[in-house]
Amino acid sequence: MAVAGLIPYTKPTDCLSSLGPSETAACIQSFVCKLSEIQNIYLSDIDEDPEPVGGAVDFSNATAFEAAIGDSGASWRCFCGIGSKPAAEKTTIELSKCRTKCIRATHNLTFAIDETNDVNYATLCDIEAYGWEGRMVFATGDSIYGGEPNKGIRVQIDGSFIWNTGKDEILRFEMTISWEGKKPPILIGPNPFAN
Repeated sequence: MAVAGLIPYTKPTDCLSSLGPSETAACIQSFVCKLSEIQNIYLSDIDEDPEPVGGAVDFSNATAFEAAIGDSGASWRCFCGIGSKPAAEKTTIELSKCRTKCIRATHNLTFAIDETNDVNYATLCDIEAYGWEGRMVFATGDSIYGGEPNKGIRVQIDGSFIWNTGKDEILRFEMTISWEGKKPPILIGPNPFAN
C-alpha cells in the first residue's frame, strides 16, 4: 500500500556486497603465508604538500630503494627493531534499518629500537620531545608494506626511551606509529632486502 506523497521503497540492486576473489591451496607445497614481525621501518620527513622529502621511491626495487636511504638530509632513514601491528580500532556509525558503516579506522604500530648509538639516540630524543610526522614504509622478513604508491603512509610517531632494571638490560626506544585509513597497509611486494 502506497501512502500519498511517499515514494515506495525498492531495495537497490547495485549495493550488494562485492567480495573479491579467494584462493585455497590444494597442496601444502603451494600454501602461502607471510611473516608478520616487523623488522625495519623506513621514515622520510615531509614537505608542505606533504610529499616525502626522501622522494618517491619504487620500494620493491632494491637498487632504487637503497639509493634513497641515507643517514641525513633529503633521504629515507632506516631503523631496525622489533614491531607489531594489532587490529585497527574502527569507528562506526549507526544508520537506519539496523545498518552500520565504518567511517574511520585508526592503526597503531608499536616498534622498539634497541640500536641506540649516539646518532640514533639524538634523533630519538627529538622524537620523544616533539613527536614526529612524516612518511613510512615497513618491512617484515619477507614483505614490504606502505601507503600511497612510492610515497609510504603518512604517520605520526610518539615514543619514549625505556631504561629497565637489571645488569643485562639494554636501553630501548619504544614508539607508537599511528595513522588513519579504512584499509590495512598496502602490500608493496617482496622485501627487497630480505636475507
